[in-house]
Amino acid sequence: MKITVPAFKLSYRVVYRKNDKKLRSCPPWDEYSPTLDKPYGEGKDRVFDLFRGRADVRKNTLLILVHGGYYVRGRHRDSYPFAIPFLNEGFDVLSVEYRLNGKGIETRDQIADVAEFCRYLFSELPALGLSGEERFYISGDSAGGHLALFIAEAAGGVMGVDLGGARFDGVLLNCPSYDYAAYRTVGDMSRAMRKWFLGENYEEEGYLERYSPRTYIENLSVPVFVSTCRNDFLREGVLYLRDDLDRLGKKYVFLDIDEEDKRVAHVHNVADPDLPASVRVNRAMMDFMTA
Repeated sequence: MKITVPAFKLSYRVVYRKNDKKLRSCPPWDEYSPTLDKPYGEGKDRVFDLFRGRADVRKNTLLILVHGGYYVRGRHRDSYPFAIPFLNEGFDVLSVEYRLNGKGIETRDQIADVAEFCRYLFSELPALGLSGEERFYISGDSAGGHLALFIAEAAGGVMGVDLGGARFDGVLLNCPSYDYAAYRTVGDMSRAMRKWFLGENYEEEGYLERYSPRTYIENLSVPVFVSTCRNDFLREGVLYLRDDLDRLGKKYVFLDIDEEDKRVAHVHNVADPDLPASVRVNRAMMDFMTA
């Protein structure tokens, strides 16, 4: 049975209901000195939120979160429940929003948005209460993993993407979308589905390769944390990433959660951070950033 747009929208509404319930249970954000819906460009979708980690255990480290959602869904606030354990351990957390695919917007525009955010961030550090001496990590889940990895590769020189003075100490990926070009021929996905989340160029192999993180993985110059799990539907592509990192001699940490629990599935540590397996992944992320 092929995956269709209506079926996907229905499943995503279920995810949103669960996420909204978790959002309502979040603690008061005043505790984390928030800067909310700060614009970094034109339009309602080019905004970010910045939260400060607990002062008594402050790590002087900023974790930048790029949300997932198959390129066509998701909001920066979806990352709030995921952010709380990191804030409580003293990490500053920034969650960035970008335009979603559709109505003339494609993945290349999302890459451009995150690049614009990076230029803004590193040009406005003092105004945001940051010294520039912090350690900076960029992280993404699913489609957000694609964008985060591409931007980290761009810091090493990719496609002429201008990041201004942006720099990263590492990149953290949870169930990332890696081999973008492979989606052109995914057998269990309808043509309408591919067009919906890849855009008008969904059949153009050259276009998809041009904006695929796998094409530029040799440009990556910072350590990588990667997580996946038995029930991750993108696991095969994540294993390609592991093999490419290994072949190229890149520095990486790879965590593959082997559990039958159906809740431990794609981006479980972001969607349901209280699961024991999710706690394990997020703890490993913290250890990666403090190693």
